[in-house]
Amino acid sequence: MICTHCLDLLFFTQLYGFAISTSECEFNLKGLVCSKQSMTEIPPIVQSNTTRLLFLKTSVSTIRSGAFQSYPASLTELVFNYNPLRTIETGALDALTHLTHLEITSGSLERLNLGIFDNLMQLTNLYLSDNKIKDLNNGLFDKLLNLSELRLFGNKINALPDQIFDKLTQLTKLELGRNPIGNFSQEIFKKLSKLSILRLNDNQITDLPEGIFDNLPELKELSLKNNKISHLPSRIFSKLLKLEKLYLENNSITELPLGLLHNLTNIAKLTLASNMLSSLPPDLFGLMQRLTELSLTKNRLATLPDDVFSKLPNLKKLILSKNQITLLPKKAFNGIKNLNDLHLQENNLSALEKDIFKNLPKLRRLDLAKNQLLNVPNGTFDSLRTLIGNGLNLQNNSLVCDCQLLYLRNWMKSNEKKVKSYSQIQCHGPGDLTGRSIGSLREEQFICLTTTEKSTTADVSTSTLTTLTSTAISTVPTGKTIPQISPAWHPIHKH
Repeated sequence: MICTHCLDLLFFTQLYGFAISTSECEFNLKGLVCSKQSMTEIPPIVQSNTTRLLFLKTSVSTIRSGAFQSYPASLTELVFNYNPLRTIETGALDALTHLTHLEITSGSLERLNLGIFDNLMQLTNLYLSDNKIKDLNNGLFDKLLNLSELRLFGNKINALPDQIFDKLTQLTKLELGRNPIGNFSQEIFKKLSKLSILRLNDNQITDLPEGIFDNLPELKELSLKNNKISHLPSRIFSKLLKLEKLYLENNSITELPLGLLHNLTNIAKLTLASNMLSSLPPDLFGLMQRLTELSLTKNRLATLPDDVFSKLPNLKKLILSKNQITLLPKKAFNGIKNLNDLHLQENNLSALEKDIFKNLPKLRRLDLAKNQLLNVPNGTFDSLRTLIGNGLNLQNNSLVCDCQLLYLRNWMKSNEKKVKSYSQIQCHGPGDLTGRSIGSLREEQFICLTTTEKSTTADVSTSTLTTLTSTAISTVPTGKTIPQISPAWHPIHKH
């Protein structure tokens, strides 16, 4: 006996383009989502109006040949996230000729059979990140002539065939980060003339061949961070005239060749942090009017050349913390009048030039914490009129509360709100002032040391008492024979 109700339902679904939904998949804002852990196979059929199909945290481990044979032509996006997917059989994807987006991520894929993508000629986005892929064979991507984005990060790829990307002439974004790739051939990217973003971060790269980036005229972002690069050829970036972001942090770079960055006139973001740089060449930078932030933190810099940043006129933030800087020449910060933030904390600075910050009229934050500053020359901070609240950090220095620190004490007293943890900035001597808050001391407590010349006994003609102040040395006759006197602290008297 024919079920008339079933016939009516079948007619309805055919007329309006809907198939009966499986209990393991349901529509939501992301498309048709299959997210039951009990699912172990690809459903043989889905709704005929499906455009996006997502498999999320199922137990599907294999995509079998012909799995999508009865799927509608409307399907353009296929996504597998967090499935134990290990195998894609040859022919498994052949029916998906209208697919533009294929994503198989956070799975267990170890290999990709040659030919599995050959029918996906409309594909523009292919995401294969966070799997266990070890090898890629030449020809694997050769039919993907419309591909614009390829993600292969987070796999176990340790080498790439020279021609693997040669047919991907429309590619604009390539992500190869978080693999154990050690080296690249000079020709690996030669056909990717439209590439805009190239991410090679978090690999095991030790060296890069001269010319590897020469055929990437449209490149805007290059990430080489978190590798083991020790040396960079002087001309390696010379053809990247449109480059806007360059990430070189956390490598083992010991020096930057003269001219390395000269042609990067469009750079807006540059990171050189966490390397092994002990010095910078005087003419390191070409004119970089778009660069607003530069990080050189966690290197081994001992000083800076005069005018080294003078070709970075719009720099807003400069990070030089956690180096070994002992000396800042007067002209170190020439030419960066728009600087807002200057980070010099955790260096070995024991003294400052009086006019070191004179040419930074827009400085809002200055961090000098965790250095070895003994005092601050008169007038050093007078030009810093734009400091914000807590904008100056002087914590954990070696400030000696003698007459040479009186300028700093008075300046801080007049600018309390601008000094971070003002009440906690302490004296590191002399004597019983050690550990006292600088702000709590009276002006007359800032005194200087007096000493005597070495002598056991001396008569009036030879014995003198020397008083050292911040401004003068005065010699006072004692008028009588005196024994040797140990150094002591005395107030400075005005005459």
